[in-house]
Amino acid sequence: MVRLLRGFEGQASYPRIMAAGVAYVLIRVLPLVGAVGGIYVGSDLKLANVVLGACLSLGLASLSTFFSRSAPWRTIIANRVFTYEEPNPRTMVEFLIHDADFSVAYRALRRAHFTPLYGASVGRPPEDATDLTARIGVQEPEAYLQSTSDDDRIMRIATVLGGVGIRARVASIDAFPDGRVERRSTDQPAVTSSWAG
Repeated sequence: MVRLLRGFEGQASYPRIMAAGVAYVLIRVLPLVGAVGGIYVGSDLKLANVVLGACLSLGLASLSTFFSRSAPWRTIIANRVFTYEEPNPRTMVEFLIHDADFSVAYRALRRAHFTPLYGASVGRPPEDATDLTARIGVQEPEAYLQSTSDDDRIMRIATVLGGVGIRARVASIDAFPDGRVERRSTDQPAVTSSWAG
């Protein structure tokens, strides 16, 4: 989850990751704090202080166990990742790329706040782009919606892919490794979404 969050937010994710780390360490250290506190309180060997020290030690150990079950350090990261991965089918876009560009495309799209949903091989690529043999489906999270229309979303995706040197076909737009983005004529076959929603 940490790697996924970093994929979406880059360095902006570090405060959240550090907060999760601090929560993890604090919860794991509670039994030690309880033991030290218990020894300190009961060190004069008076019965009341020894009992109080034992209660302190057992209480903090129990508290650590209770918090460990709910894993709040995971929740800090998971809740944020879910805002990116929450389904938003109305923003679904499919496009074609080279098989070898999968990982680069996923990283670039996450950084641009798009969520890659799946990747698949294409049985029969378009006749004018036979090298584009992989299909990726992405969506734009509602929480980070930047596109003003479907056309704007398609252009943004093509621009992101072309910007990282990927040859792609996004609906009626072709992106090229040199960063060029060109609209294809309407009589050429387009990549259409298979989403039925």
